[in-house]
Amino acid sequence: MKTFQEITNQKNEDTNLETDKAIDESFLKTAGKALLFNRVRTISGNIKKVKTEAGKLDLIARQNTYIASMLMLK
Repeated sequence: MKTFQEITNQKNEDTNLETDKAIDESFLKTAGKALLFNRVRTISGNIKKVKTEAGKLDLIARQNTYIASMLMLK
């Protein structure tokens, strides 16, 4: 039979694991959003440099895909 101390220690360990998982998930979402935002910003600069309409449309489509990915991470 477990003692009170063993039970409370087990509960604390379980809570810490859940908290760590939540922190890890939050960090990964934030890092993912930052990465996607940087890609959107970089593509925005490339759109201004490209001369052809087809190239601009391709970059805009890629940019829209990254924006949609950012929304999915919300």
